[in-house]
Amino acid sequence: MKVYVVANLKGGVGKTTTTVNVAYTFSEMGGRVLVIDLDPQCNCTRFFAKVNGYSKTVRDVLENPKGINSAVYRTKYQDIDIVKGSVKITE
Repeated sequence: MKVYVVANLKGGVGKTTTTVNVAYTFSEMGGRVLVIDLDPQCNCTRFFAKVNGYSKTVRDVLENPKGINSAVYRTKYQDIDIVKGSVKITE
């Protein structure tokens, strides 16, 4: 297993675009890909995940790491799965 991280503190530098394209390229090369969306704006989630009601997100995984399997969702792409991002709710 290899782990790749796309990170930068500045917004608008192409983190989501890079992640989507690398994930798709790896899947086309025959690999299985798990995208974990830690971006506060959850743009990878919007791109890959099907829209539905409440479901487990990366926040649930951070609170209970043993439950990661229930937070992995299939995407519309055969070999790409995602752990959905979680928008921070301010109270």
